[in-house]
Amino acid sequence: RWFLPAHAPSRILRGQIRARQRDFANALADLDAAVAALPGSGDPLAQRGIIRGQAGDVLGALADLTESLRLRPDDAETLVNRGIARQILEDHDAARADFEAAVRADPEFARAHASLSLARVNAGDLRGGLESAETALALSGAGPQSASLRRLRDRLRIELGLPEAGR
Repeated sequence: RWFLPAHAPSRILRGQIRARQRDFANALADLDAAVAALPGSGDPLAQRGIIRGQAGDVLGALADLTESLRLRPDDAETLVNRGIARQILEDHDAARADFEAAVRADPEFARAHASLSLARVNAGDLRGGLESAETALALSGAGPQSASLRRLRDRLRIELGLPEAGR
């Protein structure tokens, strides 16, 4: 079945809805159609990569996210998502590089700083992890990540022998 490229955003949205319903086969069919309708566009590729990751196809996710970044190399959200895929595949150095690139691409993107914080902590860089966590907290305000970021920040401050925040 064919459809006009103008319908691609609707297919992307329907694919996202189907993925939330855990109907990955139909979600991916919608995203495949959007990718075909918009060749050279990074957004459908990035969305398909996210859904492939949710469906457990991490290598497929990595391929789509990498192709999306070839088209949009400074897309911070896609860099973070590829970094997460790389973490799952235990390519921690490449994941950290993606998170660092995401922070450079969009210094105001709290999720990039939060992801970089965890990558730094996992690499043994507690001070760098603390710095990134504090930046993420400053940027996210009272967002949904705030509680876990505050716990991470406080744990790192204790491990580094620094006074807890607010004391």
